[in-house]
Amino acid sequence: MGFRFYPFYTLNHWSEAGAAQPNELQEHISKTYFLLRAGLGGLAFFFPVLLLLFGHGLNIPLPTELSAYYWLSESHSALRQVPLRGLFVGVLWAIGCFLILYKGFSRAENRLLNIAGFAALIVAIFPMHSAHLVEYCLRPGTTPEKPENICGIDDFSDLHTPAAIALFICKLSLGRAARTP
Repeated sequence: MGFRFYPFYTLNHWSEAGAAQPNELQEHISKTYFLLRAGLGGLAFFFPVLLLLFGHGLNIPLPTELSAYYWLSESHSALRQVPLRGLFVGVLWAIGCFLILYKGFSRAENRLLNIAGFAALIVAIFPMHSAHLVEYCLRPGTTPEKPENICGIDDFSDLHTPAAIALFICKLSLGRAARTP
């Protein structure tokens, strides 16, 4: 006799034997699918809102691009404590993984979801060029003739902008792709 795992909800929602009835299983799958979709949509919608609110609360100046929150901090300390970097990267990873794992209703939608998911991961992994943020990335006390960039290496930053553009184009195209078989 082997061990059988029964999740806690099976006792309350499913039959005495622990097996789901077809209509109960379908309802459970539908609810789970809806909650995953709502969670992904909420995460994508509230991502910029959270960055702006936390940035304002930490006295971080309003940047021209959301990607700038990767580098920005409230002070120009040599330690470069960047409080919103974790939020920025973490939410993009979550969105990227959601999009890759999410199965579309059509082949076109599925391809767009996968491209958008990988683009979100690339945006998270490879931050924007720190040269856009000269006033934040120079060590205090350095001169413009001999600047010292304290934001990091920009070797793969060229991937950031095309990936961000691909992510937004895929997001905009998903409504049409969902209707295409």
